[in-house]
Amino acid sequence: MINGISLNLDSLLRKYQEDIFAQYLGEYPNLSKRYKSLLRSGDHKSGCRLNYHQGILFFIDNATYNGKLAFTAFDIIKIREGLTGVQELIDTVVNTFKPSLVTHTTEKEQNISIFTKDVPFTDSNNLLSHLQLTPHILNSDPEIHLVKAYWTNTKSDNEILKNRFHDPNVIPTLAYKFPNGTVKLYFRGQEFKWWSNCTDEIFNSCYLPEFNDSHIVVTSSKLDALILYKVFGVQTIAKQQEYGSLDLDISNFKSRYVLYDNDRTGMVEGGKLASSLNAVQLFLPKGNDTADLIIKDFITLKTFTNDILCKI
Repeated sequence: MINGISLNLDSLLRKYQEDIFAQYLGEYPNLSKRYKSLLRSGDHKSGCRLNYHQGILFFIDNATYNGKLAFTAFDIIKIREGLTGVQELIDTVVNTFKPSLVTHTTEKEQNISIFTKDVPFTDSNNLLSHLQLTPHILNSDPEIHLVKAYWTNTKSDNEILKNRFHDPNVIPTLAYKFPNGTVKLYFRGQEFKWWSNCTDEIFNSCYLPEFNDSHIVVTSSKLDALILYKVFGVQTIAKQQEYGSLDLDISNFKSRYVLYDNDRTGMVEGGKLASSLNAVQLFLPKGNDTADLIIKDFITLKTFTNDILCKI
């Protein structure tokens, strides 16, 4: 105990989180406001937001920082102040910030609804042609769609508005749709580029019935998975993000591989997942990811995928 305050980290976070965020935001946290990133230097656009989840206040950085999307107040202070140890964190918090006098009661969150009007991919509107993904491949894929218009609400505003964030006629927009009705919107070239009501749905799971049991590759990108399977014939699925486990049993596949991005997060998290799946972690010979390499060096990617198929 310090000044009567329990040192249980969870209770400590709940007691101090608002004041910590207020220190870095310059104002008391406002859930209806957009903020500049607290972590990315040089951020000039207000595309980040705050959201409570089970009583914990999270800073949502839609452009991500080191591959991570959501940050608690403790995450922010550790990164900003360069803190590493638990005791160092506790000392800094109780000696610098004021405990909240109000206990936050989580209001019932509105479910996010997303509806879209889609148009077929054609040679003239195919924004993915540089990835060797033809209109035929894209139109036959049940998950990926080209959006003409969309309608959505937010957790704090239940009114469903048309093109709430961006106009798809100006900003090319894709929708990834799953059989359970969830949707993930992608706004191309924007800092605020994702809007979703998905959880842990698996990309390319629609192709599992046609996969044989020889091999499977796990990535963290729908486009990477689609390229690997439809362009090169490598049976591939993809998680929503690189963190965490795979919510799918793939033990029936004789050869299992994990192929994440060629950055620190991808290498570390890919190694963790490969270990949990008893799989082999793969690394691209160059480039950051499959979509990057197919643009820069198609022949190298072709050789890489042939090597995977030859091992089967």
